[in-house]
Amino acid sequence: MWLVDQHLKRQAPLLGNSLNRAVSKAVPLVLGTLLAALLSSLASIFLIIPGIYVGVKLALTPCAIALENQGTTGGLRYSWNLVKGRWWGVFWALVVPGLILAVVFFVFVVFAGVVFAGVLGSILGFDGTVLGLVPGVVGGVAVTPLAWTYIVLLFRSLQRLKGQAAS
Repeated sequence: MWLVDQHLKRQAPLLGNSLNRAVSKAVPLVLGTLLAALLSSLASIFLIIPGIYVGVKLALTPCAIALENQGTTGGLRYSWNLVKGRWWGVFWALVVPGLILAVVFFVFVVFAGVVFAGVLGSILGFDGTVLGLVPGVVGGVAVTPLAWTYIVLLFRSLQRLKGQAAS
């Protein structure tokens, strides 16, 4: 997230600085993400709709923590307030690309996994079930940076709309 943000600001971050920043934000990021997921799950107990509502409101918590130096609860609050008044826009901004990625990823994992497991398993002469997981791992590694780049762009766009952009 920080590397993408630095690029958007036309700054050239050093990899070492990025790693130091990642390590310093690891605990609040993990706690904030887990707390956002827990709150969304608790809201889902009542009905699916409240869970979706809370999930969208808290979806930008990792960006608030990593890019705005918020703590765990500050990140939750920041995300909640940033999405305020723009919930539907954020919802669609997350759902549409999310569904497209999910379909592409599913097709890739299923078809590539079956082919990879079946063909390589046959060639190598053993059960290729474990090999079938390889495309999923590769796909996840390929998609994750793209997804976080999109989330950072969404976060900064919302900040600009709300007049909260950090320099």
